Amino acid sequence: MGMTDSQFKQFCRMQLRFIKEAKEEESKEETDKKLENIIEDLQKGLED
Repeated sequence: MGMTDSQFKQFCRMQLRFIKEAKEEESKEETDKKLENIIEDLQKGLED
């Protein structure tokens, strides 16, 4: 079963928030760690 438009928009908003939070990290290591988590979550979603 797919997502509704509203669900997809919410998903996109969440991902954007996570990316913005990663961008605001003070250290490159923390930024990289958060971005890697986002990438992993997106990859898992594609594999479902």
